[in-house]
Amino acid sequence: SLFYEILAGVWVRNGLQIKGQAMTYIQANFCNSMVDMDIYWLQVCAAHLPADQFLDMCIDMFGCREWLSMMPMSPAQAAEQDAMVEGLLTFLAILVSSRTNLGNDELTQSRLEVSTLLAAGDKTHSQLLELMPERSGNAHTRNFETVLKELSTYRPPPKGSENLEQGLFVPKPIVWEQYYDPLHVLRRAVHRRDFHASMERFTA
Repeated sequence: SLFYEILAGVWVRNGLQIKGQAMTYIQANFCNSMVDMDIYWLQVCAAHLPADQFLDMCIDMFGCREWLSMMPMSPAQAAEQDAMVEGLLTFLAILVSSRTNLGNDELTQSRLEVSTLLAAGDKTHSQLLELMPERSGNAHTRNFETVLKELSTYRPPPKGSENLEQGLFVPKPIVWEQYYDPLHVLRRAVHRRDFHASMERFTA
């Protein structure tokens, strides 16, 4: 819940450093051993606890009980609680839908990660490779070229351009039809604007 508290501005008095910690938590270099592993262990816990007990614990951890009980609150409290309820619902949705460490093979996970990156915006080859979440044994790069060719179309830089521009990889329709997962985009989005951009591209 701390991650969602940071997003909700609960820890705003701690300055930019606390936001930096939240960004590090989901960054490509660290997400495999941080957010992905946390989600996995919480999935394991949820599977071994009665559903109502687990949900009750989540409500307390996110501090949403007052909001859910419809108690009167000040505007400031209500705004904070609104953000935390959104965080709780997002967390629960990710918890029941994520298969990152629960059955996804390397190829499936690579498709998901590449689709997630392409959904947020057209990118160069180096950007895509840099933003691929690191996994043990270089699993994140093993299928990269194959998956990239499967899911994207290369758009070369404009002819006659004086600037040293690189070509961009543009998502194929199959990305939106089969692989786009807004919850996974949200989980990987260091900046919320990436998530909003993906939603706009999806509905365009």
